[in-house]
Amino acid sequence: MSNNQAITVSFKSMEWTEKPVQAFQDLKHNHASANITFGGKDMKGKGLSSYVLTYNADGEGYKNSFTYDGQIIFEGTISGKSGAIVIRERGAAKNGVINANWVFAPETGSGELQDLAGEGEYTMKLGGGNAAPETQANLVLSWP
Repeated sequence: MSNNQAITVSFKSMEWTEKPVQAFQDLKHNHASANITFGGKDMKGKGLSSYVLTYNADGEGYKNSFTYDGQIIFEGTISGKSGAIVIRERGAAKNGVINANWVFAPETGSGELQDLAGEGEYTMKLGGGNAAPETQANLVLSWP
């Protein structure tokens, strides 16, 4: 039997780095990574993220559209329980706004986060530079 819990978490991406991999016709395929800090009452810690981005034919840059998939390795505490877990992320951006979904990978959990399942979403307005603004994600967790 699982115990569901809804939480809101604040996070901020820092030190965004992005490198081109290949261009096909009008599409550009890049790899990116960032360090993430998580704060708030229910989820505190740090994360390392890796992404694959494909910029659509309207060009490259934060004001244009792209899709991406990636993973965040989170280490810290969630609802007072400590450990590490992978969060899978999938999103799309258009006109400088990202809409994304997170899915926790229970099989990757360690410590007290072992077997933790969950999912959530967020919307983020992008700016320039290599850091994103602080953003809130709404999550529903399922504790074993």
